[in-house]
Amino acid sequence: MLYPDEITFNRYWSDDVIVIQRLVSQSPMDKTTPWHARPEKILVDLFADKILASTIDRSELPNIYNGMFKNYAIDESSLFRYAGRRNVKDKIQNFISTETKVRLRTVNSDAEQR
Repeated sequence: MLYPDEITFNRYWSDDVIVIQRLVSQSPMDKTTPWHARPEKILVDLFADKILASTIDRSELPNIYNGMFKNYAIDESSLFRYAGRRNVKDKIQNFISTETKVRLRTVNSDAEQR
């Protein structure tokens, strides 16, 4: 599917579907393997991309975030820079602080600088 909206995606979805969308500028990319999505990009896109968000149940988001922060070295500055670019930074910070067990380092340091 080329640039589908959420309704089209849900109508024609199948196991072997490929979705092509525009890349967001300044998204976190791996320098050695640019076709791989970094964890920071996935975590932000779960909030910012309606099609991706529609593929999972909202109740799974806390488990996804807890697992990603537990199993991967998440670059919080990259995560929140990209989240700001996608206009979901405050939404993600609020979600992490209220619905997950994740303890952020960058949010506390931002508050101390003010």
